Amino acid sequence: MMTLAACQPEAALPTLAVIPTITKAPTLAPTEVVIRETLPPTWTPTSTASPTRTPTATSTFTVTPTATATATSTATLTPTPVNNAFVSGERGVNLRIGPSMQYNVVTLLEYETPVDIIGQSVDGNWYQVETVGGASTGWAYGELLTLNRPMPDLPVTWTRPTPAPPTAQPTTPPPAVIQAAAPSMPVASRRFSKVGDSITANQAFMLGYDEEGEYDLGPYTDLQSTINAYRGSFARRSLAAASGFNAPAVLDPIWATDAQCLPDESPLACEYRVHQPDVAIILLGGVDVQLYAQPEFEQAMTQIVDFTRQRGIVPVLTTFPTASWYYPEKSEAFNQTIRSIAQQRGLPLIDLRAAVRGLPDEGVKDDGYHLTERWDYYIGLDGQQNQYGLTMRNFMTLQTLHTLR
Repeated sequence: MMTLAACQPEAALPTLAVIPTITKAPTLAPTEVVIRETLPPTWTPTSTASPTRTPTATSTFTVTPTATATATSTATLTPTPVNNAFVSGERGVNLRIGPSMQYNVVTLLEYETPVDIIGQSVDGNWYQVETVGGASTGWAYGELLTLNRPMPDLPVTWTRPTPAPPTAQPTTPPPAVIQAAAPSMPVASRRFSKVGDSITANQAFMLGYDEEGEYDLGPYTDLQSTINAYRGSFARRSLAAASGFNAPAVLDPIWATDAQCLPDESPLACEYRVHQPDVAIILLGGVDVQLYAQPEFEQAMTQIVDFTRQRGIVPVLTTFPTASWYYPEKSEAFNQTIRSIAQQRGLPLIDLRAAVRGLPDEGVKDDGYHLTERWDYYIGLDGQQNQYGLTMRNFMTLQTLHTLR
């Protein structure tokens, strides 16, 4: 199902000018400092508590009459750390979406970052941890963490959920019929590329569709044929998606750091040449609102769209959700630009911003930008798309790919 612009603001749309194809412009080139250091603070958790902190006497005994408080109890009191562990690897530790090096990195936890361990893998080698305030949750390698106290009853929290049997629908063919029809669409003939920032590169966007048992289509069993057709693209690491990417960065060769990319080749051009996709799923803007004015964003997005179409690839634009306090005026204006570009060129649009507004927390985390999600990459379309922003995105994107076929 492709959704066109659903919620237009009352303010007049910005005047859109026809922008000719531009070459790399110095004013659009992102700087290392801007991209890497001005991201929302929860992307690089910092230590707010030290495991060696000593409690003060006022916090422990001010409510107790001095006549009953003993000096010996104060002197022998052992401080209890706020968090039950901290990062002891000198270079930090990667927080991943699952207990293995194969899983995508959520963020890097720096040396001495305090964390709470809430679970472990079956083999005990990985810990499921949560940073201060619950800003980030994921899996860290156990040898790079130090526990502040013994945890003998730590539960095993990594289990592979078994999908429930799909709900039968009168108009939906049974799975056997879908599987029988799949050979008419060769799997290798369909590919899509992901273009975006950390919402695309670091969150579990579409990953579960590439592994049997990691998704439940619920009543949408007709989507299985599209999963079969695009198998291999869902979990592939895109060369045009990275943490901190913005629209001009995607077009700038300086950020094409992968060994597969050619000299003077942008991340976008590199991804298209290497992967040869039929479709490009594009979500940008959440970082751009921190850096650019609306005309600059429009110019870069227009060039991305035109570059994509010139190569025979269908660009699918996606609006970006944000919290009400996260650059509210610019976020709405930039999203309206995305809607306008899609409408003017007759392109598929996933209006994710409108779709997640009815979800808990409006589908975004406390940082106001990243999508709410399960703790693993499992995709449940049995109602979980109405609970998590990321599951809703996984659902709508698969529907769009299905419609394009």
